[in-house]
Amino acid sequence: MRIEPQFVGTDGTPVGIDALPRPPVFAFRLKPGSLFGVSLFSTVELERLDKGRQLAIDFNAWLEVAARRSLPASDGRVSGGVRISPAETRFAQVSPLVYAQDNDQHDELLGLRSYFEDAGDQSANLIYFDRACKLEGTFHPNSGRRTVTVDIKIAGPGFYLLSYVSGPSQEKYWLVLNPHAEMIRVVTRL
Repeated sequence: MRIEPQFVGTDGTPVGIDALPRPPVFAFRLKPGSLFGVSLFSTVELERLDKGRQLAIDFNAWLEVAARRSLPASDGRVSGGVRISPAETRFAQVSPLVYAQDNDQHDELLGLRSYFEDAGDQSANLIYFDRACKLEGTFHPNSGRRTVTVDIKIAGPGFYLLSYVSGPSQEKYWLVLNPHAEMIRVVTRL
């Protein structure tokens, strides 16, 4: 899968890579037992890419670590109220982080946060599942009025891109399986 880095200011305007204080380093971490951001367990680094390499993900290289480190939901904070069946399904969310390294090779987090977007500019989660399963229910991200409805069938083990699609109002979203995920963006809000 091809990754396109994108940097935006706090107001959403694009920022060129040349305007960054130092060249970026992209890290991808696995959050075991996490569907929507919360993990009760330590993250695991999957891969680091610097600006000199083409940003591409080889999911096959990540499968062994994901299969070994994924976990089932241990409480409602992990799944946000979304039911997963079968209940013993193990999963892990991939989290992108972007760093700038100083001259002594120390990592400094670049920007406020980094996240995935699909080719249609929708926020997305990249999640590993260890088996075929079904996700269903509704959750409320960030304790706001916004609700996200989920009704997804996962075909089998592997990585899946789940995109947030907005409804007629800014308060109603659906989380859907994105079958055409050849390219995703890592957006870093500076």
